[in-house]
Amino acid sequence: MAPPQHQRKRPRRYFACCSYLVKNIRSKLLEEKKASRILVSTTRVTDRLASYTCMSAATIQRMLRSDSLPNAADSEQRKREVEMDREDEMKIRPAIVYLVRNKITPTLDRIVSTIRENDADFKWGRSSVQRALSRIGFSFTGKRHCYYDRLREDPENICRRIAYLERRRAWLAEGRQMVYMDESWINQNCSTRKSWSDGTPETVDTIPPGKGPRWIMIGAGTKDGWIEGSFKMWKGNVQSEDYHTEMNGDVFKDWMHEHLLPNVQPNAVIVIDRASYHLQLRESSKAAPVSQRSR
Repeated sequence: MAPPQHQRKRPRRYFACCSYLVKNIRSKLLEEKKASRILVSTTRVTDRLASYTCMSAATIQRMLRSDSLPNAADSEQRKREVEMDREDEMKIRPAIVYLVRNKITPTLDRIVSTIRENDADFKWGRSSVQRALSRIGFSFTGKRHCYYDRLREDPENICRRIAYLERRRAWLAEGRQMVYMDESWINQNCSTRKSWSDGTPETVDTIPPGKGPRWIMIGAGTKDGWIEGSFKMWKGNVQSEDYHTEMNGDVFKDWMHEHLLPNVQPNAVIVIDRASYHLQLRESSKAAPVSQRSR
């Protein structure tokens, strides 16, 4: 039976220099064993030590004379530069804002370069700026995530959300049905990205994931579930990365009139996104040219 976790001995960690010395000494001892004699005179201690460790005699003598060598149990610590002061930290954020406003991705090199353009006495480098970025609340994250976070917090979009929620509350108070719709796609051989396999042909899929015909689907639902008759699914004809090539204004219009509108309650509210084919103007709904408008 294995001992409890707290009683197990942790493996001892060795420095690279220790392994280097052990391997060199072992190599010399094997040479002496093969020759059946000591290869270096026993009276020349420094030379024997240099031979076994593969270090020069001068280095051995210098180490033996030195009184400031660290103990074997001590770990060597790098002398790091002092932390950046608050005044210099306050120069980092304006530099990042300047880069973002000029549509330049803020990297460590660009941040340092931008700060030094305005302050030639800025003495800090990449490592110091990176540590300061973590202290003042910055993180190295995906641009896509930050982009949509900014859109959600944009004042104009906040006002639109508030206006929509107020109108939605009024519609619910009137007892109107709220209908939500969307469209998507799926490949015939859609599968998970990972699976268990030992690398042998018997445990590997024979069909590449994601290959095969593409199926496009569209449907609508309410808080009570899917609207009966609103779901439509068909096989795509174009093998492209974007399913929108086969989802256009004509297809959307036909689905609305044939599948959705006949199955929703009168005076229902249909919530859709702003896809281009949702907002496509028909000839009958286009505004007249300015030259034809009555004055």
